[in-house]
Amino acid sequence: MTVRELIEELEQQDPDKEVLFAYPARDYIRSILAGEIKRVEESPVRYTEYHNKHKVINEDEFDEDKGDGWVVLLS
Repeated sequence: MTVRELIEELEQQDPDKEVLFAYPARDYIRSILAGEIKRVEESPVRYTEYHNKHKVINEDEFDEDKGDGWVVLLS
């Protein structure tokens, strides 16, 4: 999802509603928890085959030749 797409989705919502971030609790019953978003920041990431996802990396590790890119993180 791009920032533009996120803004379009959020514009359809009640602007006074709280926004939370959903994540798995990793418990036996597979609960989904909802946590506060405390930061919005840009960060470099790298896709990893091990995780099958993007991993946050340090700026000094950034390497375009490895497919690294900058994203907006909500945390």
